[in-house]
Amino acid sequence: TLKYELRNHLLDRLGNSINFYGETAPQLPGCLYFSLTCGDMDVFMTRLCQDVAVSSGSACLSFSGSTSYMLAAMGVPEDEVKRSIRVSIGRFNTEEDIRKAKDYIIEAFKESRR
Repeated sequence: TLKYELRNHLLDRLGNSINFYGETAPQLPGCLYFSLTCGDMDVFMTRLCQDVAVSSGSACLSFSGSTSYMLAAMGVPEDEVKRSIRVSIGRFNTEEDIRKAKDYIIEAFKESRR
């Protein structure tokens, strides 16, 4: 699926700098949740949000600015919860959308570390 194409690409390119969540639990088919060890999360999100629809919290908290209580309940350390990102892939997304998202996420990651 497009979700796993994106996931596998990010894992190949970012290695130990990325952690994925909820992979062994039931989940929505198009949601990919991960955290990054990047330099400046604000730079990362600002750069990425120019090109990809992402959120830095759970869907039910996306307008509150709060961190994901679901990740906290899963035992994810608070510093990782604050660096968590949710990418939602829908039925109208294409392979081209995912190709672009892969490039944009990697580029935003590099910029955040400068």
